[in-house]
Amino acid sequence: MFPLLFLVTTMIHIIGTSHIASDSIKAVQRAIDELEPDVVAVELDPVRLRALREGGTQRRARSPLLFLMQYIQQKLGETVGITPGSEMLTAADYAEGNGIPVAMIDQHISQTMVKLKQAPLREKIKLVAYLLVGSFIIDSPSMDLDSVPDEAVVDRLLLRFEIAFPYLYETLVSERNKRMAQNLSHLDKQYDTVIAVVGAAHRPGLTDRLEDAAAI
Repeated sequence: MFPLLFLVTTMIHIIGTSHIASDSIKAVQRAIDELEPDVVAVELDPVRLRALREGGTQRRARSPLLFLMQYIQQKLGETVGITPGSEMLTAADYAEGNGIPVAMIDQHISQTMVKLKQAPLREKIKLVAYLLVGSFIIDSPSMDLDSVPDEAVVDRLLLRFEIAFPYLYETLVSERNKRMAQNLSHLDKQYDTVIAVVGAAHRPGLTDRLEDAAAI
């Protein structure tokens, strides 16, 4: 029904998105219309939501590594005519426009930047090399940037990232999954139906954490 939509509990619905896919924007609106949630949770913090509403986050990155990652994402977004993070902004604005409260469940961007600055130099150099090489193949005909990658592709890429960049994986994925799972668990106790809009890379770990918590 929706790209990478998972029902974690009877109340929490997770939509895994691509930050530059037009399909994600449509899926978010469709999910809100059809599920009529009591709250919409987004993979943002107040600073990032404000930056999106002001036109983007690119100029706000203080970590050189984060700046480069955002730059590559911006270039990919220009390829498909989508501002990175548009699906998150759509989720927040569309929910508020329908009288639905919005919860920002990600950790504050400043915490992530502090951890990125402490990343091992070897991982920083290797990631920069990966990103620069990747920037030359974004027009590959095999890449459908308008769609969310399927579950198998996401899982495979996550495993490669975890093996190649263990510190960055922990910082950018695992730690944030833990914070978002905690926040969603709190929302689960307050609302009957929760939609969580998160990047597809966070979906597997976030789903596992919430299922484990529900089983306790």
